[in-house]
Amino acid sequence: MVVHRKGPPSYTASELEQLVKLKLRQYERERQPSEAKQLQKEIIKLMRQLADTHPEPCERKRWEEQADNLDNATEEEREHILLDIGKGLGLILVLPFLFAGGVLYGVGLFVKGVGNLLTGGAIKKAFE
Repeated sequence: MVVHRKGPPSYTASELEQLVKLKLRQYERERQPSEAKQLQKEIIKLMRQLADTHPEPCERKRWEEQADNLDNATEEEREHILLDIGKGLGLILVLPFLFAGGVLYGVGLFVKGVGNLLTGGAIKKAFE
């Protein structure tokens, strides 16, 4: 049995954040003004969808405010707003990996230190 959906597909908040980031990357690379304006409209629409579907009320408000600011801004202000949003989303996605890397590095140093204590420094001498 085939089920046909009416309307656009529904996305979760994290999927919408990914779509916003993808559209922001496309916007940064776009050279044609007409395509850039179309991408701006799509980004605003996605931001409003994200504001409607996000599970946290403070995030809903933040995305709605950003969409309003972007919608009411001049062309020059829009470029700065879009770049700031792109940087923020990039940080949100990268920071967990940086944190995990720092934790793993710290655990590695701890294990090496314990190994040096147990072997009387033989591990330290082997790595020098």
